Amino acid sequence: MSSAKQPKSAPVPKAKKAGLSLGVSRVERCLRKSKIAKNVGSSASIFATALIQEVVEDLLQRAGEHAQLKKSKRIAVTHLVSAVRSDPDTAMLLCNFGFGSANDVPKAIELILDQNAQKARKAKSKGAAKGAASGASDLID
Repeated sequence: MSSAKQPKSAPVPKAKKAGLSLGVSRVERCLRKSKIAKNVGSSASIFATALIQEVVEDLLQRAGEHAQLKKSKRIAVTHLVSAVRSDPDTAMLLCNFGFGSANDVPKAIELILDQNAQKARKAKSKGAAKGAASGASDLID
């Protein structure tokens, strides 16, 4: 009988096991600290990390496309903001987030609609605003 112990293998991070590039342990720590639930399952942090990674990859890909359209080699904050605003799902996801930037970013509707549709939309909104203002003056009289 040999009394020699086999050397321990190096620990493998959860992110590497799951094939993710973001840290699973960090997300798990945040989930536990947030006190959302009394207990946090072991796979919950893996799923949450995968979701966050997918959203970030999608945003960066779209921001890269916006940067290429502007013939820029770097992704700036304006490219990220326009990428968020151009997709309705991510716009709703990040609707309460304030992007800090000194630059003006065009609204998504300006990227989606053509010139004639934009003019029709502005005329319709001006007509609705005039109607609301005249209705308010009727209430005052």
